[in-house]
Amino acid sequence: MKLATSELKQGPPLMILLQDILRVPDRAIRGRAVTKGIAAVAFARLSEVCPDRDARRIFLLHILKQGDVQLDRQLVAATSLNAELAALFDGVIVRETELGLGDRVYDSDFVTERVEAWKKPNVQLYDRFRKAVQLGEQRRRGDRPFPLTDALLPNKARDYTDELKTARRLLLRQFPRQRHELSDSDLAERFRDVVARGACPNLAATCDQWCSFFAMESHRALLRSLANARKVGLRGIVLEYFAHYTGHTALYVDRALRRR
Repeated sequence: MKLATSELKQGPPLMILLQDILRVPDRAIRGRAVTKGIAAVAFARLSEVCPDRDARRIFLLHILKQGDVQLDRQLVAATSLNAELAALFDGVIVRETELGLGDRVYDSDFVTERVEAWKKPNVQLYDRFRKAVQLGEQRRRGDRPFPLTDALLPNKARDYTDELKTARRLLLRQFPRQRHELSDSDLAERFRDVVARGACPNLAATCDQWCSFFAMESHRALLRSLANARKVGLRGIVLEYFAHYTGHTALYVDRALRRR
């Protein structure tokens, strides 16, 4: 498989996507989740460095058919045989580590193998990784904010705002009487139900993150406001959502989005 180097695109941090499973006490479970997360990010970008569609398909089928237990070993073998594929995975590892995985990245057997491979022949990369672990730990603890690196954030903000308007309309229409009597958990289930019906694809794709956001004591009133007949600032809810997952204030996020 011939690969060509390419700059990695920015995407949502794995720390956010895996936040629930990374709290599980079992290291093996956390490690498999980290490995699969890193593999998913790298595989999504595989076309950037491997233009041959058939080669990508064969490679992915070979890797993925092994299952969770063998995935670490297969990735170690694949990256040891192809330097450019290894560089793709190494870039993902360093980036996701500094974006909040921190020392949780060591739970992955694949990552520990890659780090061992860097120590002597690639001291510069190893030093970058060590700094990434420190920065990732700071972000995981909330001491440092996540960067607003996603160029599509303004579009996402508009999409989320429009879809919250749709979700609010569906909540008002489908639960006109009971909504004021619902508990927070029941209201969250109603929200999950209406966004899953096809009219809110972006909310549906990130529904778990939205429900975790609304479950926070400081944000429960935001979900309840969606079920209120009075008009509410839906963009403000979106800004609070971005602020929650980046560590910035909603005002900072708003200003950053307006500059783009």
